Amino acid sequence: MRDRLGVGPGDSLLYRVDGDRIVVEKAPADPRELALATAAWGPAWSAFAEDWLSPEDCDAFDDL
Repeated sequence: MRDRLGVGPGDSLLYRVDGDRIVVEKAPADPRELALATAAWGPAWSAFAEDWLSPEDCDAFDDL
């Protein structure tokens, strides 16, 4: 999956629930592009970000 998405350690992902599927995409590295993408992806991203993107979580998972 990492190869297919072109992601590596420290990269962020966006996801959204689409019916009974979950769609995952590599998050843009540029903060402005990320803001546009997260707005377009809707509320699922906000809930995920609040739950999983604390500084502690980022530190713990940066090397995955």
